[in-house]
Amino acid sequence: MRIAIIGGTTLLKWVLEQVTSLKPFNIEFFEEPGNISGHPDLCIFNEVIPQTVEDNQIIISAKFKADLSKPFKLISLVELIIDKLNQKTYTINNVKFFPSKRTLELEENLIILTEKEAKLVLYLVNNYPRGIPKAELLKEIWEYSTETETSTVEVHLSRLKQKLIESSFPDFLTYKDKFLYIEI
Repeated sequence: MRIAIIGGTTLLKWVLEQVTSLKPFNIEFFEEPGNISGHPDLCIFNEVIPQTVEDNQIIISAKFKADLSKPFKLISLVELIIDKLNQKTYTINNVKFFPSKRTLELEENLIILTEKEAKLVLYLVNNYPRGIPKAELLKEIWEYSTETETSTVEVHLSRLKQKLIESSFPDFLTYKDKFLYIEI
């Protein structure tokens, strides 16, 4: 999920960096809405705006609406992110990935993922097409030190690939030269 936060971001950036469950998400901070490329899944306008719009959708530029603007309670932000996550679906080689349910679906087949498997797939999707080095995965998914010597990534990857094969899903994961890639 791509989250764009616009304007006056120093304190909010610090707060969000402290929330470990948000680390897998692509949170970008912008001073001006004109610098945003593409369309974020969630847009937060970090400035006080008079509440004149009934649906709380504040237009911040010709291209974007804010899903939330100040003043807001932090719990409102968390609830909004959770709500967006529950709605978000990714398609990977005709396989639907539901991060909130931790499932992969292909036609009538269903694979239930462990928490780490779901975090791994979500992290790969959010960083596509970049190959992710093992050290980064250990730090971001398992919260290990980058110097830790372990086969955790390989073991989890092997188990996930086995689940894909057993359920006749396409294998969309490639581990090559200590980099993990996802094929979308």
